Amino acid sequence: MLKLQEFSGVRTATISEAPVDPAVYELHQKCGVYTKSEMVEHILDLVGWLESGNLPKGRLLEPSAGDGAFVVEAARRLIRSAYRLGVTDWSSISMCIRSYELHPGEADAARNALKEMLDKEGVPADSAVNLTKIWVTTDDFLLNCPRVSRFTHVVGNPPYSRWSKIPKSLREKYEAALPKSIARGDIFLPFLDLGIESLETGGKLGYLCSNRWRYMAFASDFRRSRLPQVLVHNDQEVTAAEVYRRDVDIYPSVLVMEKQEISATAVAPTRSGVTLSELGFEVRVGPALGCTDAYVIPATSTREIEEELLAPWVDARSIREDHIVLDGRHVICLHDDVGNLRKIESFPGALAWLSRYKTQLSQRAIVAKHGAVWFRPIDKVQASKWSKPKILLPELAKVPRVALDLSGVVPSHGVYAIVPKNPEADIEDLYKRLRNGGLAAALNGKAPKVKGEYVRCYKSILQELRFEL
Repeated sequence: MLKLQEFSGVRTATISEAPVDPAVYELHQKCGVYTKSEMVEHILDLVGWLESGNLPKGRLLEPSAGDGAFVVEAARRLIRSAYRLGVTDWSSISMCIRSYELHPGEADAARNALKEMLDKEGVPADSAVNLTKIWVTTDDFLLNCPRVSRFTHVVGNPPYSRWSKIPKSLREKYEAALPKSIARGDIFLPFLDLGIESLETGGKLGYLCSNRWRYMAFASDFRRSRLPQVLVHNDQEVTAAEVYRRDVDIYPSVLVMEKQEISATAVAPTRSGVTLSELGFEVRVGPALGCTDAYVIPATSTREIEEELLAPWVDARSIREDHIVLDGRHVICLHDDVGNLRKIESFPGALAWLSRYKTQLSQRAIVAKHGAVWFRPIDKVQASKWSKPKILLPELAKVPRVALDLSGVVPSHGVYAIVPKNPEADIEDLYKRLRNGGLAAALNGKAPKVKGEYVRCYKSILQELRFEL
């Protein structure tokens, strides 16, 4: 359990003697990033949880209470609304708030902060104690939340952690209890999905939330199933420094959604234009190598490697608007045209070159954990796979740009390629649409911006772009 201490007005946490599940503690260490009071107030304002309203008739859910930032301010507004309306039977508002916190120490901190606020607002001590016990539950929302749509408001700052980084014992519980469509990608996704599910029709959700749900492939099922159920009133990108109480490398947005009533006879809205797939193209990402220095050969050293293994190679910086800068670098293609790994002994030049990096190559997870031979790249690198004309674009760029490649270069893993998948696909016409700022315009409002105001493009975003014929 955590004990809270005061240092120059800043609350910090230390471990107490009470035991905490190590997996819970580990997850808290990853995700315990709390919200500034100004942002808490802003989100409550946006969803309409206002002391000027009739809050005793409302029901608010906070699925990840932390040390109580949201639940304390929500309760303060509820108490003041009750006073204004003449409600002094405190038991009558006991079901107006429900919050969950997995870490027992932080749940205690939330209850203490809540009790302190209730005392200041004049709530009798015995009623204040009862309300704090009811309003803050030490439990795992993802495993034990009520599967009923009865809340008028859902608010909070759900945790963010890549699914693979969740402690194994917790991850296995979540995967057993949650639908496969949301038990993936990032832990914020089930918090978002179950938050929407918990709303009654007309209810509002307000989260300080990672915006990766909008464009990452792991959230595609979520977008397909949940977006028709909600109206997105706000999805404003903010900086971490604006909203969090400590410095973190996160790209959040203020998300406000309203639950809609879905008619059984409702017709899904039609979208104009056609996708890249419908135009006859597919989107590929350049192969991951696992050690660029080993597999990418500078122009001055290509004579050391067998010519049949080499293909010209480009990275994101090689791609300029309308042209590609070739600097003589080549990549070793260790897979043949049908995808089989070549016998390295048949290529003494390549073997000698790669042997210089054997220690680094052998330490990669694909070798150490998965038993691959030491010289194998992560992805298959086949020159024939990249020989067709293709449009190349960097994954990350200040200004999105494209270039047409007719020479068969192999792109790096930080580069996307739009490649014809049938003979009828008109790559010249598509290139005209995307060049000279066309791609930047198409991505505007769809691709996220990250640190440094770089636009980050994803395969899923490209696949969903639509073009008028």
